[in-house]
Amino acid sequence: MRRSTRARAVLLFATTLAGGCAPPHEGSSSCDADADCVAPFRCESGSCEGPAALADQVPAPPDDAPAEPDDAPPSEGPDRLGRPGLRDGAAYEIRRSDLELCLEVLDASDASYTGPSTPGDARQADCAAASHQRFWAREEVPGTFSLVNAHSGRCIEVFASDAARTNVVQHDCNGRPNQRWTTALLGEDLFMLANVETSKVLDVVGAIAAAGGVNGAPGDAVVTPFQGAPAQLWALREARDARFLSLAPLSAPGRRVRVPVPGGRALLGVEDDALSRFRAVPGLKNAAGVSFELKDQPGVFLREVESTAAAHPVVASVDDGERGFEALATFRIKGDLRADPVPEARMYESSFNSGRFLGVDELGQLATFPAGSGPALERQIFRVLDRD
Repeated sequence: MRRSTRARAVLLFATTLAGGCAPPHEGSSSCDADADCVAPFRCESGSCEGPAALADQVPAPPDDAPAEPDDAPPSEGPDRLGRPGLRDGAAYEIRRSDLELCLEVLDASDASYTGPSTPGDARQADCAAASHQRFWAREEVPGTFSLVNAHSGRCIEVFASDAARTNVVQHDCNGRPNQRWTTALLGEDLFMLANVETSKVLDVVGAIAAAGGVNGAPGDAVVTPFQGAPAQLWALREARDARFLSLAPLSAPGRRVRVPVPGGRALLGVEDDALSRFRAVPGLKNAAGVSFELKDQPGVFLREVESTAAAHPVVASVDDGERGFEALATFRIKGDLRADPVPEARMYESSFNSGRFLGVDELGQLATFPAGSGPALERQIFRVLDRD
């Protein structure tokens, strides 16, 4: 009897990582002779088969899995090698296959990880539909993706300065191979995430069923050689509706940014309603930034309006063809610039006018200004409130 689809996919992906099987044509592992396969793989019953050591790594299909009939046609195309599990520009929750635990950036940090005991490490934790557990997929080259944390705007990578090359952290996005990932379908909506540079797959330390630690503690996110273990299989759930947020300036507790008039000026208000909710999406100009789309008005974004005044107004607008609209509607995510920063607070720098940041003027109107100081700076620092 032919192997189950899941087992074949696992074996083929493991073979690919090991450099063992060279398919005669894309999407196929068929062969006519041993010469069609790369040693130590041999042609067995028309397929390149690996050595026992590799075959033993293939997890057995579940007992209740339906048997594949002997006359079932072989899988072809992307499903054979693992169909892409990520879509460019979409946001995902990366969830363990066997537990209600999700990949996250520890403490919702905005910082780039620089070494042990510094913020920015990644781990598993209880799934919470929060922005630091959301990752935008950005296709760098066909089939490989960067995973941009929706909270910090930084990319998940295998830490470049780690001698063991295993620790998974967030860092400034740069598109290098240690920040690029490929997917392979291994079961019913279950995927492996393989790091391009190391050829190792996303995993967690230890077999624990709770929120993890950091720096190699149980539950810390790492990459390891493929073993077919449950902690190496992940559900990639597209977060279509869970990435709504409100922006609340530190200078005005209890108030949030709203757009009370369609297409009008963004203002502060006390109402917690659809007019104060935005969908955070990859920046229209640069996916490492962020753009804010109104929840109930698809295609309408917060955008800066160029002005000769000190404050550039921020309005809600569709793309009106104005020069630089995409850049005017894209903001770079920055941390709190004060000497004593609030970890969960951030600032948003204009992508069109470097050095100008979103803020609130004395009348409670949203605008961009050069970075201020004291009370003026507090009007440019926002808490991000997750909303349904």
